[in-house]
Amino acid sequence: MAVQETMKFTDLFAAAANRNEVVAVFLALLEMIRLRQVAITQADAFGEINIARGEDFGRELSDDELEAADAPTD
Repeated sequence: MAVQETMKFTDLFAAAANRNEVVAVFLALLEMIRLRQVAITQADAFGEINIARGEDFGRELSDDELEAADAPTD
């Protein structure tokens, strides 16, 4: 997303070669949403999901944020 301001959710998976890649991309997207690097919108129920730069897009993560991202969850 360095060039595009927004993209469609389905475009993320266009180049995925297998199910493992789809899962990895989806989990990365969830993490980027949690970190506010990206934001998602959906105008209508069952409509296209759009991904845009979030309020913290491009901001470097602090050491605490990096440690929290690497910490195992229970």
